[in-house]
Amino acid sequence: MSREYSIPQEIRDQWKKSGNEHAAMASISGGQSGQLNSLLVVDDAGRQHSQTDTYDSTQTNTNTNTKVETTHNSLEDSNWSQFFENARLLDEIRKDVMRTHPDLSFFLEETRNLGQRRYAALERILFIWAKLNKGVRYVQGMNEIVGTIYFVLANDCNEEWACEAEVDTYFLFNSLMVEMRDVFVPDLDDADTGIQGRIANMMDLLALHDPEVKCHLDDCGIDATYYGIRWLTTLLSREFLVPDTTRIWDSMFASTHKDNFLRYVCVTMVMVIREQLLKGDFSVCLRLLQSYPPTDMDRLLQSSRALWIYESQVTLACHKGGISLQQALAAIAPPPTLFMAYGCEGGVSPIRKERIEVAMRREAQQGIAATKEAGKNFLGNAKGLLNEWRTSNMERKQAKSDYRRSKTS
Repeated sequence: MSREYSIPQEIRDQWKKSGNEHAAMASISGGQSGQLNSLLVVDDAGRQHSQTDTYDSTQTNTNTNTKVETTHNSLEDSNWSQFFENARLLDEIRKDVMRTHPDLSFFLEETRNLGQRRYAALERILFIWAKLNKGVRYVQGMNEIVGTIYFVLANDCNEEWACEAEVDTYFLFNSLMVEMRDVFVPDLDDADTGIQGRIANMMDLLALHDPEVKCHLDDCGIDATYYGIRWLTTLLSREFLVPDTTRIWDSMFASTHKDNFLRYVCVTMVMVIREQLLKGDFSVCLRLLQSYPPTDMDRLLQSSRALWIYESQVTLACHKGGISLQQALAAIAPPPTLFMAYGCEGGVSPIRKERIEVAMRREAQQGIAATKEAGKNFLGNAKGLLNEWRTSNMERKQAKSDYRRSKTS
């Protein structure tokens, strides 16, 4: 930290009496005994106060050798209330940050203590954002988003840009939270933009396109919150390795409707493993959904986009064309990359499937007839050639016979 602050002795004495001195010092000072983490003296506007402004609770004046001490109790109470509020927030953030991407050597590098310094950057980003957004504050899951963004930016091939990774990460995270902050606000859980509302919309989409899997999960007792909360709050960063996560995010950030994009990807993820889910019980299904198996990311994204396009085409045909859903499904060819759509494998409705089978049988019959005709033509031609050969052969024999008779005469 660029600035350090001494903790007043009377406060440390209180911690010592309560037996919490070691834990308190470790949690708020990052291991530097006696020195205060500078984030703890940040106010709600993001400003950092000096030690004297914040913690000097006495004012000393001298008048005719008389020392007058004035105590500012209200200011002191306010300052220390802010201090302990910051300490609790920082401790909450630090616990999650230290568990962020533990599989990446980037955050474990011991050279010049780089791993811990990078974790400290995540702490600062999340802490300042939480202080400036008190209506949302910090919620578990934000650390996964910030950690992934920071990792990508800090490994930029342009060193000048990589050096600005912390600042750029804050900017990108803040921009992203503008669109998805309702997910982290408990009072908005049941709204369409809240976490429960988004999970309900995701389940409605699954019920529309793969009701068999939806019913099976319900029968097994699998509530969508068991996996949906983590999927949506971390933007799937916990489900895939970083390269696959960044591949999803590239497409998501390019989308004008990020919430809609994520919903279709999540539903497609369920349909990709539908065969395994349909064969499994509660424990198997929960394990598959909470520890998602490796998958072809390009195919997953192509299928989710195909599902959205196909649904849009069918909906438009029903609303604008005034036809029924079954008629629309029979008339519109589904994209080849679909897994499921409207309860049909590959998006092919029973009517369309029957039409395809009839067309295939007709083509097969036509092919057989054409083959027979070609066979007849071939046999006819062969017979003609054979007759020609026989006639020619008889003519040659006759010519030889005539030649012999003329020589003997």
